[in-house]
Amino acid sequence: MPGLRDLIAGVGIFSSQYVADGLRRVGEVLVKDAKFGDFDQKRVLAVNTAAMKIPGAEEGWTSTTMCNHALPRSRIGDSREISMLDGALSTSAAPSYFPPHEVSVGGKSLGFFADGGLFANNPVLNGITVAVAKGLAKPDDIRVISIGTGVDTTGIPQAAFKHPLDFGILEWMGLSKEVPAGALLNITMTASADNMTWIAGNMLGERIVRLNPILPRPVALDGTTSKDFRTMDQAVENLVNSDDWAPAVEMARSWAAMS
Repeated sequence: MPGLRDLIAGVGIFSSQYVADGLRRVGEVLVKDAKFGDFDQKRVLAVNTAAMKIPGAEEGWTSTTMCNHALPRSRIGDSREISMLDGALSTSAAPSYFPPHEVSVGGKSLGFFADGGLFANNPVLNGITVAVAKGLAKPDDIRVISIGTGVDTTGIPQAAFKHPLDFGILEWMGLSKEVPAGALLNITMTASADNMTWIAGNMLGERIVRLNPILPRPVALDGTTSKDFRTMDQAVENLVNSDDWAPAVEMARSWAAMS
């Protein structure tokens, strides 16, 4: 009789689907050995990433923001000494897709980090917070174009909750026929982005434009088929023809005129 591991064995179940070597090589070309502190201090570079456990910290897993400015209440200290490459590999380490990434500064490990989308899949508020905290902007002066990766209309259908008490880990992982694959991870990231969008929208009103087209069909986080790209192209075309596009173009042009 095969065991549970044999029945559900597969890439992403008991190991990460991908190694990060390709991402590292691309990052090394783009940022080389640059640190966060090397970035223009008149601007904000804020990267969200989830710490699994910072050595010596009382907290367990926690939200962190790596930044080109020294931040008060930073859980990882002065992140200006962290390499941009480490920041990129940390924030892109989506659970089950890429392995958690270890960050070290001066030979000292800060622990392992995973995708910032676990808590802020729309990072708009983190960027605003840094800009205001460092005196680079006043809240009333902030204008934002927030760009998403597309609205996935997939959810968990009502039929899946015929017996809610039976809704356990297998269902949340999408291993039952009525629940989409990776349901727990997808709902975490989607709801996180939606919550940030809602909060920022209430704070800024018409001073924020959200560009996030509805996808005609679901596209996997790592989707690269020709059908996936046609779906995304169609979503972008629909966005350009929507009522959201003109305000974004107008806002971008106003910024260009100020530079």
